[in-house]
Amino acid sequence: MTGLLLLVLACWALALVHGLVFWSWREALRRSASEVVPLHVKEIDLSVIIPVRNEADGIVALLQDLHGQTHPHANTQVIVVDDGSTDATREKVEDLQARWSELTLLRSPGEGKKAAIGHGVAHARGELLVMTDGDVRCGPDRLRTIAGAWQVQGVDMLLLPVLTDKRWTALLAWLEEAEQAVLQGATLGAGLQGQALLANGANFAVSRKAFLDALGMRTDARWSSGDDLFLLRAVARQGGRIGALAGPEAAVVVEGNTRWREFLSQRLRWAGKMRALPFAPATWVASIALLWPWLAAALSGYLLQHPPVGQGLVRIVLLMTTAWCIWALPIIALACAWQRRVHRPCSSFRMLLLLPLGMLLSTCIAVVSIFVRPKWKGRRTRGR
Repeated sequence: MTGLLLLVLACWALALVHGLVFWSWREALRRSASEVVPLHVKEIDLSVIIPVRNEADGIVALLQDLHGQTHPHANTQVIVVDDGSTDATREKVEDLQARWSELTLLRSPGEGKKAAIGHGVAHARGELLVMTDGDVRCGPDRLRTIAGAWQVQGVDMLLLPVLTDKRWTALLAWLEEAEQAVLQGATLGAGLQGQALLANGANFAVSRKAFLDALGMRTDARWSSGDDLFLLRAVARQGGRIGALAGPEAAVVVEGNTRWREFLSQRLRWAGKMRALPFAPATWVASIALLWPWLAAALSGYLLQHPPVGQGLVRIVLLMTTAWCIWALPIIALACAWQRRVHRPCSSFRMLLLLPLGMLLSTCIAVVSIFVRPKWKGRRTRGR
C-alpha cells in the first residue's frame, strides 16, 4: 500500500468520524421532535437575569414579553442588571418597575457581562436561573416550557434555542441563516446527548446551586466575552448534568445582522472566546471542521496534478469523492433537521452552495481573531 493511499485513507477516516458525529446530532434533534414537554410539573421559582448595556431600543419589548408569560408572576423574578449604559435603558426599565413588582433593576458594580450576571445571581431568589440578552423577543409559554423541561430532565444546565429573525433576502441573510442552523443544530444536538459542547448566552438556564458550585464565571473575568461557554465548561467540570430543549416554544428570537461589518465583528468575538478554551471539546470539533476541508482540498489538488495510474487511480478517486460526501452531507442534514425542528423551511441546495463560502469565512475569522480584538458596545472583547 503506497503512502499516498494511506494518506487518502486517513483523510477518509477523519471525514467518516466527523460525519458520524454530525449525524448523531441530527438524529437527536429528530427524536426530540416527538417528545412532549409538560407545561405543568410543579410551580418553581424562576429568576430571569438580563445583563444590559445600551439596550434602550429593545429592552421594553423583551420585558413586555416576560410580563406576558403564562408562568405565574408570583414565581417569576426578573432582574435587569445595567452594565454602564449611556442611553435611556435605565429610565425605560424604571418606568416599567412602577407597574411590575417582580421587576428589579440593579447597577453592576463591575464592568462587563460576567460581572453583571454575577451581581444578578447574588440577588436572585429562584432555584432556576434563566439567562437572557436584552435585545431578544420570546413567546408567552417560554418560561413554563423551560421549567417543565428542567424538572423532567433533572439536569443542572439546560441549553435553549436561539432563532434569527430574517426579514430580507440577501447573501448575508442566507449565510447567517445557514451558519446559525449548523451552530444551533450542533449546540442542541450535543446537549440532547448530555454533551457540554456549545452554549448561547442569549438563552440558557442553570440551577442556582450549579452556578454557585461552579463559581460562576469569576475565574474567567479577564475575558469580557464567552460567559456562556465558560459557565458550561465550569458546570461540566463540576460533574453537572447538561441537557437541552430544542422546541421553538422555549426559543428567543434575535435580529439578524444587516451589514457585513456587524456580522464579521460578531464572529470575531465568538472566535476570540474559543481561544480561551484550548482543551474544550468545542475547540477540537471546530478545529477539525475548519482544517479538514483545507487538507482535503490540498490532497485533491495534488491528485489532480499527479494522478496515480491503473486501479490505484480508481480507488483513490472513489475514496476522495466519498470523503467529501460524508463530510459535507451530514452538515447539511443537521442544518435542515434544525430548521424543520423550529418549523422553518430549508433548502439543501442553498446550504450546499453556501458551505464553501462559510468554511472560507470561518477559517479567515479564526486566523484574524488571533491578532484582532474587535470592540463590542465600546469595549474590547477581551479584558486587559
